[in-house]
Amino acid sequence: MSYLLIVSQHAPYHSSHAKDALEVALSASNVEMPVKFAFVENGIFQLMDNQTGNAISHKSHLKQLSLLPIYDVEDIYVVESSRESLPTACVQPWLTDALSLTVIDNNRFAKIAKNATQVLVF
Repeated sequence: MSYLLIVSQHAPYHSSHAKDALEVALSASNVEMPVKFAFVENGIFQLMDNQTGNAISHKSHLKQLSLLPIYDVEDIYVVESSRESLPTACVQPWLTDALSLTVIDNNRFAKIAKNATQVLVF
């Protein structure tokens, strides 16, 4: 099965990378392209409910991420090594109510990336 893998590796409000990754995922799924989404490195900060854009007048990135399943993006991964590299206080809480996240190791991530038709890294 062919699919697009989108890898999001930046914190939500540091630059436009996180927003761009989300917009590409939603756009691709809108034209019925199968999409898988992975959070790696600092991208996992997007999944923490204490990250807000209020100080810089940005909409909640967390709320926008909750749209992924509505757009049929249901294969959503967190790479385990990314989570382990953060201080313990930063690992929780995860946005698990709106998204069904699958924590995967580097080997599984490599297989998913290898089998993708295209990989876009933001």
